[in-house]
Amino acid sequence: MSLTLHVDGDRWRGHLRQVLADEPNLVPVAKGNGYGFGLGRLARRAQWLGVSTLAVGTYDELGEVADRFAGDLLVLTPWRGFLDLPEGVLTDPRVLHTLGRPEDVAELRARGDRPRVLLERATSMRRHGFSAAQLRDLDVTGLRVQGVALHLPLGRGGNLAEVERLMDDVVAARLDTRTVYVSHLSADELGRLRAAWPDYTFAPRIGTGLWL
Repeated sequence: MSLTLHVDGDRWRGHLRQVLADEPNLVPVAKGNGYGFGLGRLARRAQWLGVSTLAVGTYDELGEVADRFAGDLLVLTPWRGFLDLPEGVLTDPRVLHTLGRPEDVAELRARGDRPRVLLERATSMRRHGFSAAQLRDLDVTGLRVQGVALHLPLGRGGNLAEVERLMDDVVAARLDTRTVYVSHLSADELGRLRAAWPDYTFAPRIGTGLWL
């Protein structure tokens, strides 16, 4: 049994434009099967929207979007030294790599490629990510730190209190960046964060809420 999905193109494009208007620092997320649309189509649509960064789930997905989107490409899966990456990815100026363990920071520094990276602070998701002390004590010499990432739980309710606590850790780390990539925050929560930390840029990574 097959299923055919028909999309009202004008309505869909209007929705995309409205999400971007409401959130100018938007980072669209295209991963997996591209939410049913395909990664290539979402990459082209992100280019049409004019955003500066597109997020993908894994390194393997870079090849499906790199020729269709001209901006920066953020890989959400953390970098590991054992990964078999396409040639030139670490030195590609468009690619942003996620780091979440001190040993990975040390190994990547030793390679001398000077990649652009995001440092992920551990959250209540209890996945990868640095503790407050680890983030504060990291030696990131030789890495181009572009921001801090906070991946928050989906469907739990408000995440504002947790982000406020984590932002204290980000500030204490004294990193040479003022950009924080976040997920699963409401417009009201983002507004409150921006009011509380006006020196920081909060960039929400949005997938389902944008494409569907």
